Amino acid sequence: MRKPYTSFEEIDFDLKRLNLQAQINKEEVKLSLHEAKESVTPSKLFGSFLESLTSSAFLLQLLAPIASYCMDKLRSSFDSKSKKK
Repeated sequence: MRKPYTSFEEIDFDLKRLNLQAQINKEEVKLSLHEAKESVTPSKLFGSFLESLTSSAFLLQLLAPIASYCMDKLRSSFDSKSKKK
């Protein structure tokens, strides 16, 4: 829907406003690009990788005894079944 203008001043005002909005949008894009570049630095990627390894290692330490217990139960179950035959 077109806005009806009654004077050149109104047109100039809207053009200036739109120009300022375009400049703001351009600066926001630049800022977003800069933030994206900073978040993908090798040091941050390596830090995230190390963090995931340490959390995985911690999880493995927690799950290892459970897995060992389950394997022992399965082994004893198979041994008892094979002795019955």
